[in-house]
Amino acid sequence: MQNYDLQKPRCTLQRREAHAKLADIDGYSAKSRAEKMIPGLGFTPDQLNAPLSSFSGGWRMRLNLVRALMSPSDLLLLDEPTNHLDLDAIVWFEEWIRQYQGTLTVIADDRDFLDGTCNVILHLTDFRCKRYNGNYGPLPICPSQTQKRVIIAIRAPTCRSVVD
Repeated sequence: MQNYDLQKPRCTLQRREAHAKLADIDGYSAKSRAEKMIPGLGFTPDQLNAPLSSFSGGWRMRLNLVRALMSPSDLLLLDEPTNHLDLDAIVWFEEWIRQYQGTLTVIADDRDFLDGTCNVILHLTDFRCKRYNGNYGPLPICPSQTQKRVIIAIRAPTCRSVVD
């Protein structure tokens, strides 16, 4: 990696802006953050430098999940995040979610994952929304095969500000 003296005349305004943007998104530490994260989702260290084209669709979904988790955020929106994960990766992901300081909104069918990560459930069916405090397990929701439904689970530091 080259060191650029941002005060030298050869350093253009565009380069200074690019460095500022990279610093704002914590881009200089991206590789080290990825190195800490990828083993939890089943990747080996040598896969960190592998081309994207060498991964199957399921592994690319895991890479997309890593990318989403690495981006600093106050709100994380996930749609079926455990679909391409094995049990070890799901356990790691649940622990990561528990340590996440922002608000998580997730749509998932994985009841165990919802129970381990969420503290508010919104059940949408027949154009009606019902809010439940707590996790998914004890809910009186018995979806039928023919009924269209959506379960939205939320894990928030303060639930009141999210849904009320």
